Amino acid sequence: MTRRINYADNIFYLKLILKQVGAGLKLAVDADLARDRVLEDLAFLERSAGSIFASLRNNHLLIERSDHLQELAGFYRQFLALLEELAAGKPVGAAALLPEGGREAVERIREAIRRELAELRWRMWTPEWSFDDDTFARSAEAFDNADFVEVVIHSYRHRYGLVPGDPAVAHIETRLTARPPITVPAVTVDGAADGVSATTQHHARHFTGPHRHHIWPGAGHNLPQERPRDWADLVIEALALSEGPPAAPDRLAAR
Repeated sequence: MTRRINYADNIFYLKLILKQVGAGLKLAVDADLARDRVLEDLAFLERSAGSIFASLRNNHLLIERSDHLQELAGFYRQFLALLEELAAGKPVGAAALLPEGGREAVERIREAIRRELAELRWRMWTPEWSFDDDTFARSAEAFDNADFVEVVIHSYRHRYGLVPGDPAVAHIETRLTARPPITVPAVTVDGAADGVSATTQHHARHFTGPHRHHIWPGAGHNLPQERPRDWADLVIEALALSEGPPAAPDRLAAR
């Protein structure tokens, strides 16, 4: 008999345990008595979340799968925030609670959770792309760069005007902010299964030069890596568009 899993209840339970662990770390307790229990709780949360994610990972036919993945992503974010505090010696008492061996355990769990959260986002943003572990692992090497988080967050902060950009290209940024018409030949594409952006078709009014827009059924947010051959064909199409007729093959539009 197939085992039925109540994902919503399980993720809620993990969030409850996580909240209790965080609250417990703020209490004035005997570190020797609490140390092993805290590390056991952290390891349990890691294993349990990993088990839920493994079950959801390739179960594309599950009703409300995207909702469960979103809830699990929320748990991962909360868990990662607690692990970051522990690694930094917060809250008060955590440094005493975690000797060298404990800090190493927390760091291992933190890296595992960071990696799982990144993969979970990949699967949410490209839901119909059946990539394998090796494909993800090759890209995930970039997540280990010391400035990875800082660079990503700065990109979003700059996008919303919260921090300045590179002064060397500030004059270009000023021109782009005015949204001048795009007069050069251009080819644009959306993935019909993009889990981040529904469509960019509303940008069409900005293209005053030759412009073609494609929608790829089944494609998600990571188009160059999901469909490298089709992406290369788009480059060829854009080149052909800049040179004038003949037009690129119509087969691209249905990919």
